[in-house]
Amino acid sequence: MSTTNEAGRFTLQVAGELDLAARDGLVTEGQRALTDPACTELVLDMAGVTFIDSSGVGGLVELRTAAIERDQQVTIVNPSSRVHRLLELTGLGSVFLG
Repeated sequence: MSTTNEAGRFTLQVAGELDLAARDGLVTEGQRALTDPACTELVLDMAGVTFIDSSGVGGLVELRTAAIERDQQVTIVNPSSRVHRLLELTGLGSVFLG
């Protein structure tokens, strides 16, 4: 995972499997960006995600909750077909997809 900052919009590149083993890394990196005073939005570029399970979805929800508490946003861009399908099935597509 790598993070870039452009005018308060922090982008986190997420790739590979987003499961229980990767969840903590996602949350840690996302929290790091959200706690930066310059951050207004965390953008998760998930084009490279090959697998996502309920643990990964839980990490996304945790980041969104943290962002809301700070009056920030979390948006997913370029979701892989697996990510897009799971977000739509869980009803979270309208919450995360920008």
